[in-house]
Amino acid sequence: MELSATTVIDAPVAEVVAFVDDPDAQVLVTPAVTGIADVREKPDGGRRMLYGYRIAGLVLTGAMETTTYDPPDRIAFAMSGDLAGEIEWTFEPVGDDRTRFTYTARYDLGAVPFGSLLGPLRPLLAWYNRRELRRAVENTCRAVESDGQWLPGGESERPRDRSTDGDAAESVSIPVESR
Repeated sequence: MELSATTVIDAPVAEVVAFVDDPDAQVLVTPAVTGIADVREKPDGGRRMLYGYRIAGLVLTGAMETTTYDPPDRIAFAMSGDLAGEIEWTFEPVGDDRTRFTYTARYDLGAVPFGSLLGPLRPLLAWYNRRELRRAVENTCRAVESDGQWLPGGESERPRDRSTDGDAAESVSIPVESR
C-alpha cells in the first residue's frame, strides 16, 4: 500500500527539515505513533530508532532506520518489525520562505501480525493509514507555522486543510506508550 500527502508550509525549507527530522516531533504530529525510543545517531546524520504505531486497536512495534539522509531535499526510512515498509519525506522550496512538504509511506500489510486475516479489512486499513498520514502532514504544517506553540488537540476550531489530496485533517492526541 502506498500513500502520499503534500502541503505547502509557510516556512523556509531549513526550518521544516529541522522540525520533521526531530523524532519527538513525529510523536507530536502523528496521532497513530504511540512512541519513539532508543534513538541512535548514524554516522551519516540519520538515525535508527524503535517505534510504536496503533492500528485497528493493535500497537505494532519495530525499528526504523534512515536509508537516505539528504537534507534539505529528502529523508527516507526503512521500517521493519510488525509494520514493514518505507517512509519518505521530501522538501522543495516554494519561493524564498515556503516549503512543499511531501510525506510518502509504503506499507507491507502482509507483514502485520495476523496480516493474512486482514484481507477483508484492507480497505478500512488503507483509509485509516491515509487519514493518519494526512493528519501528520497537516499537524506538521500547523506546528511549524506556529513556531512550536501548537499542541495536538489544542485547537478549538476545525483546522484548515492544505493538503493537496482532500479530506480535512483533525488533531488527535494519543498517549505515548513506552516499549
